[in-house]
Amino acid sequence: MNEIEDNNKNANIKDVLRSMIMTFSIYSKIPMPNIEWKEENMKYTMCFFPLVGLVHGLIWILWFFVSLKITDSSIFRTLTLAALPFILDGGIHLDGFLDVNDAIHSYGEPQRKLEIMKDSHIGAFAVIYGIIYIMLWTAVDSLVNRENVFLSGAMFCLARAMSGVTFVMLKGAKNDGMQHTVSGAADNGAVILSSLAYAVLIIAYVMDHAFIKGIILGAVCVGSAFMYKSYTYKNFGGITGDTAGWYMQLLIAVLVAVVCIF
Repeated sequence: MNEIEDNNKNANIKDVLRSMIMTFSIYSKIPMPNIEWKEENMKYTMCFFPLVGLVHGLIWILWFFVSLKITDSSIFRTLTLAALPFILDGGIHLDGFLDVNDAIHSYGEPQRKLEIMKDSHIGAFAVIYGIIYIMLWTAVDSLVNRENVFLSGAMFCLARAMSGVTFVMLKGAKNDGMQHTVSGAADNGAVILSSLAYAVLIIAYVMDHAFIKGIILGAVCVGSAFMYKSYTYKNFGGITGDTAGWYMQLLIAVLVAVVCIF
């Protein structure tokens, strides 16, 4: 009996480790061992999505201080801080942001918008809103300084925690694609609990430094989740992997702006 329990425990540990490796393989350019793309390896994938943000945020913070040693140029520091997240995640979320903007501004029926999102070609609206987003994100990064860089870096984790919660809680718009595959294989309870734990811990960390700022961040997270649900259900009939990237990109910019401004 004990041997069976030990085997089950070892199997569960392996599932967790494989899920973590797969999460970093999908959502980060940090080198990872090759893992077979199968359902049991995706069970806890979204549980580690906030961890990807935490690691990326730490690298982003580290680069901030390295850039201070390299040069006194605030322009160099701002531009590299703005570019680093896209380098670390390979632009996977920005790609979703562009696809969603193309689809939204087609003003067609939900099914037609889903078809446009699948199109590999980049439309005019994707280019326009992509440029606007990068300009705004760069402006937000220009506000980062020694006093707020640690809180700002934590927002990479918080944004992904909220994206992870909505990824499994909200209705999918399609019966195929990344969102359908990953959420279908996920242990939803584990994803929700782990993501909320990350979110609560980060907001508590912020509140310990600046109480009102933490309250505002909490309100932004809750409010954005409801707005995301309403907007995607209206336009697409649910969420997709692309809309998850769109939501995450918008949320991280807003959260860092809140940290730096308030």
